[in-house]
Amino acid sequence: MKPLRSGNLPMIARYGQVVGLALIWKWFYYAPNTMKEMYQRKEREAQKAGEDFVNPFKTGELPSTVATVIGGVFKPGGMAALVETAKCFAPYALFQFAALPALGYAVGGAQLATGVLLTSILADVITNVHSFIIIATNHVGDDIYRFETETKPRSDDFYLRAVIGSANFRTGGDLNDFFHGWLNYQIEHHMFPDISMKSYQKAQPKIKAICEKHGVPYVQESVWKRVVQLADVMVGKRSMLVWERGD
Repeated sequence: MKPLRSGNLPMIARYGQVVGLALIWKWFYYAPNTMKEMYQRKEREAQKAGEDFVNPFKTGELPSTVATVIGGVFKPGGMAALVETAKCFAPYALFQFAALPALGYAVGGAQLATGVLLTSILADVITNVHSFIIIATNHVGDDIYRFETETKPRSDDFYLRAVIGSANFRTGGDLNDFFHGWLNYQIEHHMFPDISMKSYQKAQPKIKAICEKHGVPYVQESVWKRVVQLADVMVGKRSMLVWERGD
């Protein structure tokens, strides 16, 4: 978000970009960057095995795979990255916006096909906004730390960072947790990524009590308040805390 935070756009236009990003969240950021992480893991595994592996997403510093691909399509390896990104999108896009409307056309003609297409688009937008709200907000806010250095897994520092670098939403109750995708237990998830969703419910009040006992900041707010925090940080109105060794 650095270009948006430090650019010259008026604040209302910056917030408009945040809304636009929410509408296409999984297309622009989440799905393609998950794919990029997969290729980076394959590259590391190949290096350990002493094998050759060409990573189509090796170059580029922009956080979004889509932005990287568009900006580097004419660079060496750029076309391979474009092909892999298209393959990432194609199965879902073809089924949701081509196959289903085609089935609607076969059953009820152009009117039904149009209805199916519009419904698919609306459903896609809603799921993008929902995932943006419950995913992008978990590690952002002026009361949340970001880290410039790595730490050793399962160390004391690891567990501390899991708490002060994450934010929980309102927790408790299967229905509430379901609508949050259980991402309302982000602190517990990062401390213990292997435990079950039911265990999150059991562990959360105990972990919160331990943090309060030892003066460790434990951030927990409504998801809507965290969305405001997220948007403000994205546009540069607020900034996150920075954890430095020795803090």
